[in-house]
Amino acid sequence: MTTPVRLNAAGLPIDFESEYARVEQYDDNSCLFAVLGCIAGCTAQEVRAVAVANGHIPEHGPYTVVDDGSLAAFLAAHYGWVASVWKECTHTYQLPALCILLVEVSEKFSGRHILFARQRNRGGQPNVEYVVDCGYWVPPEGHIRAISDHELSWYIALHPMEQSTEY
Repeated sequence: MTTPVRLNAAGLPIDFESEYARVEQYDDNSCLFAVLGCIAGCTAQEVRAVAVANGHIPEHGPYTVVDDGSLAAFLAAHYGWVASVWKECTHTYQLPALCILLVEVSEKFSGRHILFARQRNRGGQPNVEYVVDCGYWVPPEGHIRAISDHELSWYIALHPMEQSTEY
C-alpha cells in the first residue's frame, strides 16, 4: 500500500526543497534575467549587466527579452548552460528536466518567463514538477509551486555545458 504524498498550499510535497533558489524580478521586464539568475546563483541585475556589457540590449531605452531565443542562449552560455531554441508545448510530459517557460501568452501580450524544473529520485518519492515564478507581484505561496498544463505554451530547454578535459 502506497502512502499518499501530503501537499502544501503550492501543490508540492510538504518536505519539498527546490534545487533552485528564487530570484525576484526588479521590474516588469526583467523576468528572463531573474530566471537565469535562478540557475546561475546571482541577481537579475547581474544577469542584465552581462547582456548590456555584451551589446545584447541597450543600457537605457526600449528592448524586449521575448525574442527568438538568442538572448537567452547567450546568457545561458555565459553562465555555463546550453539553451535550445523555442519549442511549443501543451503538456508537462513534453518538457525537459529544466527549461525556461513562456507563460501568459496572448494575442496582445508576448508572455513572460518562469523556470520549470523536474526533480527526480527524491528518496523513493515520485518526481516533482514545479516552477519558480520570479514575478515581484506573485504571492509567496506562488513563488515555487506545482505546474499545470494550462500555463504552458513555449519553452527553451536548458542543460549544463560539458566541460572539456582536453587542452
